[in-house]
Amino acid sequence: LQTCIQAAREMFLAQLTVHGNDLFAAIPGVYDLLLWRKTQSKCSLDQTRIFKLIRLNTELDLRQFAEQLDFEALTQGAMELLEGTRKLLPQNKDPRINDSTLCGDMAGILFCQKRPQDAVELLQKHNANGIYSDLIGDILAGDCHRPEEALPYLSEGLLRSIASLVRIVMRYTNLYLKRKDYASAQLVLTWGISLFSGLKDGEKISFLDKLNAVLLICLAFAQWKTGAEEKAGSTLIQARTSARIFDAAPEYRPDALRFIMPGEQAGVYDDLGLTAQDGAENAVASMEDPTFAALWQEVCAYEA
Repeated sequence: LQTCIQAAREMFLAQLTVHGNDLFAAIPGVYDLLLWRKTQSKCSLDQTRIFKLIRLNTELDLRQFAEQLDFEALTQGAMELLEGTRKLLPQNKDPRINDSTLCGDMAGILFCQKRPQDAVELLQKHNANGIYSDLIGDILAGDCHRPEEALPYLSEGLLRSIASLVRIVMRYTNLYLKRKDYASAQLVLTWGISLFSGLKDGEKISFLDKLNAVLLICLAFAQWKTGAEEKAGSTLIQARTSARIFDAAPEYRPDALRFIMPGEQAGVYDDLGLTAQDGAENAVASMEDPTFAALWQEVCAYEA
């Protein structure tokens, strides 16, 4: 038992280092490692039970244990542990863990060791599909003092983040509308529309105009269902205006957005509809509310 506890505690300390001494952020990492790291041959306890035993320790006890060790030795031990776990990847069944994620943890340790250049180089070698672009840009611009080199990475990281936020806002909207939680739908839509509008570069047309047209339709519907008919009408006018502006000169280039580098090669695709007006019409139809659809048609006729 003591051998198992010691092995598990070593893993815990490695994760504690990776997570900046945040105790409760480190504990799940220990569990992930225990799921696929071989325990000492003399230990008959299963890994889940070891994890539970570790968790029974008090926060004070664990912090005192960590404070007794030398930071440099601790980080080096964590690096060696992660290097060793890479060899065990064929045994891993957790889809959240792969060579790239382990190298990301190792880069975090290198950064803690005041080796930002080594951290950047490791992240660059494992930056498939730009998963670490924002972090590479952060370290280059900050600790490495090379802001010009950071710019392409920050630009790519921002685009990836925008794409993720678009999906998140859309799915939260769908969730709340299906639940008929119109108050929450209005909150997430108002936040999303404000966020995406802030990424528009002045009066430049971008694909965010097309996206906002659809989001504004959803917001108008949520307002309509809560009795705010005047607000809903005003929001529908905004949606129609946004769709009309985009369709007059469609623009999908990512560098039409604020902060994105000129010539950014990434493409922007959506399944909203061939045009912004199509996207708005599809959104209205998905609400399955004839009265709301009639109001939309009135707005379109007036705008025409």
